Amino acid sequence: MSSIANSSLRDELRVSSFSMLPTEIISEIFVSCLPSYWQRCSTLDPTRAPMLLLRVCGQWRSIALSTPRLWAKINLEFASFAQPFFDEGNLEKFLEESKVDGRLIPTILKQHATRVEELQLIMDLDQYPKHTPSFLQLQKLELRFPVEYDDEDPKVVALKGNPIQIFATASQLRQLHLDCVPPSLFAIRWENLEEFIAFGISSRDFVDALRWSPSLVHCTLDSPYLDSDTAVISHPNLKSFKFSQYMMDETIFRFLAFPALENLNLYTESVDDVDLLQFISRSSSSLLRLTSRLAVVPLESLSDMIALTSLTLFAPSSEYLVEFFHLFDRTKHPTFLPQLEELALKNCPPFVNPLLGDALSSRCTATQDREAILRSFCQVWPNDLLVDSAYDHVDLEGRVPAAFDELMESGMHIYIGPYAT
Repeated sequence: MSSIANSSLRDELRVSSFSMLPTEIISEIFVSCLPSYWQRCSTLDPTRAPMLLLRVCGQWRSIALSTPRLWAKINLEFASFAQPFFDEGNLEKFLEESKVDGRLIPTILKQHATRVEELQLIMDLDQYPKHTPSFLQLQKLELRFPVEYDDEDPKVVALKGNPIQIFATASQLRQLHLDCVPPSLFAIRWENLEEFIAFGISSRDFVDALRWSPSLVHCTLDSPYLDSDTAVISHPNLKSFKFSQYMMDETIFRFLAFPALENLNLYTESVDDVDLLQFISRSSSSLLRLTSRLAVVPLESLSDMIALTSLTLFAPSSEYLVEFFHLFDRTKHPTFLPQLEELALKNCPPFVNPLLGDALSSRCTATQDREAILRSFCQVWPNDLLVDSAYDHVDLEGRVPAAFDELMESGMHIYIGPYAT
């Protein structure tokens, strides 16, 4: 009996206590132990974890393949892995040698497609699977190519009129991000899209995407290039538009009209472009929030924004501020930005204009014409521009500081100084 007991004990010792836990519990333990973003430099990166787990043992391989959350975001940069984990271009051979039952990345993607809610793919055109997984829960999708394609590339030409179908059934898709990817290359359920983000696409492709997306509410366009064969479009439902472009020789704005636009965010070197100014004019009556990051908006354009409630301007000059605060004084110009509630002036000179006190004071109470009360004002400058006090630059015998104190006591939030650290 003693020998039998000892034999049973030896058998139990050979089986690790870890392996006796259910796979679901082991999966939860592992996922909970993965590091946060800031801890990844010295520990296992969650975006590489599943592939590395395939090499540990049969049990870990099974866990890796059966835990969907591990495959939520995969990042394979072959050159950054030490040998013998990966050889560039030999992923399939690696998986086969690891005895993963032939379940390659497309198969794994297909297996878990029904529960994927967010997906980011950086994949060459000819690597997309031919099958059409059912991305029933997919809500956010980002697509990018590892190399750039031009319109005459054979791979692109082959897809004209025959787009990739992998996302054709993703009826829950609400946000689409295309990075230098022509939208016509993929079959997308555009009719349900609510947000579209695009970088480096043509004006024609952008207008096509707007036309296909009648439910679109939010849109971001970065660095488009002009296509002469671009049609004019008026999108009736778009409410938020962010636009970035450094070179403004030719702009896309001549083709755009957003009659319901409420939020406009501009990142351009100049706002003097005629097409852009006309676009702003077309949108002025509905606009509620405006941010201009590299160039200030002409005062004539601001004068037409009767519904604007929030305004943020970057790098206004001292001369611009003199004219602005003169117009902003409601006792002198009651129709200038009558509904404004929030005003932010950023990257300003470290100087308080003498007109500011009267301008803010004129905005602290409502009027009979139902004009809004200014609730928030800030004027900030870079931290490397050091001054002792904002008030040191005002020679009005303390009248402006006292006015600011009274305004703050009445409920107006005011900050003047360097960026908070």
